[in-house]
Amino acid sequence: MRRRISALFIVILLSISSMTSAESNERISIDLDRGMISTAPVANGEVVIIKSIGHLTALDIDDGSQMWVVKHPTPHLFEISPPLFHSSIGNDLLLVGWTDGMVCAYDANTGEELWNRSTEMKGYGITGAMLVVGSEVIVPYDHGLMALDIMTGSVSWDVVIEEELFYRSSPVAFGNAYLMGSETGVLWEISANSTPSIFYSPAVDIESPMIRGPVTVIGNRILIPVQGSSNGGLIETDGESTIVHPVWGAIAILADSSGDVVVATSQNTTIYDCTTWCVASQKLTNEPVSGEVG
Repeated sequence: MRRRISALFIVILLSISSMTSAESNERISIDLDRGMISTAPVANGEVVIIKSIGHLTALDIDDGSQMWVVKHPTPHLFEISPPLFHSSIGNDLLLVGWTDGMVCAYDANTGEELWNRSTEMKGYGITGAMLVVGSEVIVPYDHGLMALDIMTGSVSWDVVIEEELFYRSSPVAFGNAYLMGSETGVLWEISANSTPSIFYSPAVDIESPMIRGPVTVIGNRILIPVQGSSNGGLIETDGESTIVHPVWGAIAILADSSGDVVVATSQNTTIYDCTTWCVASQKLTNEPVSGEVG
């Protein structure tokens, strides 16, 4: 019995050793030495794209070797608008919005710039996520929303809301329009052929309200993450009824799946069951979370 146990123990040790060795060989550590990385890497086939301060770097997804690098001047010490891949016949595009207000399209395979379009920078340039709809890329900039032809960069339409500032807010399709929140906590409904209108005004019990992320659409209800200087809320509305679910701390980008919504903040993370009206169902962690939850 002892011999069998010893032999089995040796086999287990050898198995663990080989697994550890395999895992170690599969891990690649690369120091780009190009400033802070504040957006998640994006991958497309054999290429992974890293956006850092003033740089866009393409790495081979297998061995981490550098395929190409693009330098771009930036006025800030962060870049938080994620790169966006778009593939069409004969073209693999990488669409990038920068904090200097510039939108650029690059050849995803070579890094060659194909076109660029400047937006007026009022504060932090482009900080929200862009969105591809048909043949257009929808670009949130810091005081408006515009649509560009995805192949040429020409302006299809441009809606400016001079009195507002948009930071880290991303457009969400809503019928034939888009919803986008501002630094004053107002949720705007924006479309190409009409004057922008206020879809939601901030609740009076939230101090210094700000919407710094995309809203979530579930059926006929809109979930609006509103953070304030001392309190905040997940606002749930169907246009007629509104419920404020109290939330404290800076709110990360919401994640939803089949009616479950993950609300992560700088204080905790909670799952809400939003099959009908949202109800907090489980607390996941009391640790701070920022960025985007997947």
